[in-house]
Amino acid sequence: MKKILLKILEAIALAGMVVFLGFLFLIELIDLFIVRPIYQKLFKKEKKEKKGIVKIEFEKQFGKGVDPWYAKAERWIKKKFRNPYLQHLALGFLEWLKQKWIDTKVFNTMRDVDIQVEEIKKDMG
Repeated sequence: MKKILLKILEAIALAGMVVFLGFLFLIELIDLFIVRPIYQKLFKKEKKEKKGIVKIEFEKQFGKGVDPWYAKAERWIKKKFRNPYLQHLALGFLEWLKQKWIDTKVFNTMRDVDIQVEEIKKDMG
């Protein structure tokens, strides 16, 4: 009973986070396509040339193949969220989601191994 309740609670928490991220995405879209253009038209300032040190940030991926989804998501978060508090929150959520994904993959693999062991036992005995 306790395990079932825990699974239900985990599913509710995950659904809540998905809904939260949906709202966050919706707010970002509204900001990008509605609020920001209006703000830029109302408060247009002349651009000043910046002189001084140029800050260059880059990230290198080593190896061949396709980046996993969490590496792509991490790059997207670092590029999209300039606010360090939101960036930290989003990266923390991504780490949690990555850990849940790994745990689920391990659980499913172990379940498949157990099924194969049972089939081998049936064939041998």
